[in-house]
Amino acid sequence: MPPPAQSSAPQAQRELLPTATGEGNQITRTGFQKTQNSPITPDDRMGDRVYSAGMETHYLAAVVQMNSGSDKSANLGHAVQQVQQASAAGATLVALPEMFNCMGPCSRVVEEAEPIPGATSKTLAQLAADEKIYLLAGSIYEQDEASGVAYNTSLLFSPAGEIIARYRKIHLFDVHLSDQIMADESRWIKSGNEITVVNTSHGCLGLSIC
Repeated sequence: MPPPAQSSAPQAQRELLPTATGEGNQITRTGFQKTQNSPITPDDRMGDRVYSAGMETHYLAAVVQMNSGSDKSANLGHAVQQVQQASAAGATLVALPEMFNCMGPCSRVVEEAEPIPGATSKTLAQLAADEKIYLLAGSIYEQDEASGVAYNTSLLFSPAGEIIARYRKIHLFDVHLSDQIMADESRWIKSGNEITVVNTSHGCLGLSIC
């Protein structure tokens, strides 16, 4: 019986790059775009997590489940603890739920809307940088300072703590099932108008809100 065939694929395509040097791609500041055949620098290692040339072949993603209420401080503190726990388990991409920092009647949530950058986004930016992970803030209610309107906004933070993607919910939840069962998200917030995708070392990621 002949021995199994050996793969001819480059080593960097089969496992994470073992060192911070050699042929590969360099992570740049904006959107983690890659440049072919540029050296991996020590800064690209993100601490002890080494990112491969191009897209990583393996990574662990975690989804945080929460039962948020109207106490923003308590919600944010719980979110931070859960993200830290996921990171400690090895996750390098962690996603929080929609409206994780404040949940309740739309009137209450709109009152708690905040600008970006603001208290919530600054906390998450620091958290992503401390844990050296991609962190998806499922969504928060964003107060647009220029127009005064609120948006349901999702943010993606890089392992350097930068906002590399922002998506404002396009299709708002307006449902009238009966005179007693109605939901009119558009009564309280404005819809976005841009589709959002971003290149990362974990692949091309698209943002969306249910």
